[in-house]
Amino acid sequence: SQTHRTNRFGALNLWRCAGGEEPLVELKHSRSVDERIFGMDIVETSRLLVAASSLPGISLYSVVGDAFMEPRGRIPTQFDPNNVLSLDQLHGHVTNCICCSQKSYVAIFDLKATQASPKVQWKVHETDVTQLRRNPHLSCLATGAWRGDVALWDMRKPLSKPTSVFIKHQRSITGIEAANQNLFVTSSSDGYLNLWDSRRPSAPIHTTTPDRSPVLSLRNLLNTANFAVSTAKGL
Repeated sequence: SQTHRTNRFGALNLWRCAGGEEPLVELKHSRSVDERIFGMDIVETSRLLVAASSLPGISLYSVVGDAFMEPRGRIPTQFDPNNVLSLDQLHGHVTNCICCSQKSYVAIFDLKATQASPKVQWKVHETDVTQLRRNPHLSCLATGAWRGDVALWDMRKPLSKPTSVFIKHQRSITGIEAANQNLFVTSSSDGYLNLWDSRRPSAPIHTTTPDRSPVLSLRNLLNTANFAVSTAKGL
């Protein structure tokens, strides 16, 4: 499998992840860019890498053949985005669309549109959005906020209000990852991991802390029920 990593010193790197006797991680391609990238994703239908960075708007890069990682323009945004996400995996009317978080708002852009204005933009939290993730099992977008609240948004319905809101964390949300169709895990700089059932938002099923220090990031491992975390103490 292959994966992209973010580099805050102006480079895009393509890594090959392997097993067995081969090197576990091998750098396959690197390109210097004139921006520090904070978050990115690949839109498979458009064959584009989309990135939120130190430059205004959303950066577009090719992921095709000889033009791999060549710039393909920018999408202007009202505010500087801190994260960007492809909605391809949610299918339906958001195929070939991307969304980005900007302050307490989320905006959706249609890459097929001739105009650069968002398809829809709405306020998702009272404080800045810190996490933006998709849950293809539920056709949902998940957002996490600086204040510690998490919301699920059903992309098949009007976005006037969230499907569910989950309140337990006391500080900024640093990760949201789906375990299966109904269960997902959240992490926070308050040091805790919470396991939630999307059908029962009143309280988490389980709460734990890896080492009582802020959890910096949370990732699902290859679409399994296993997760990796990193903490401020170096775990």
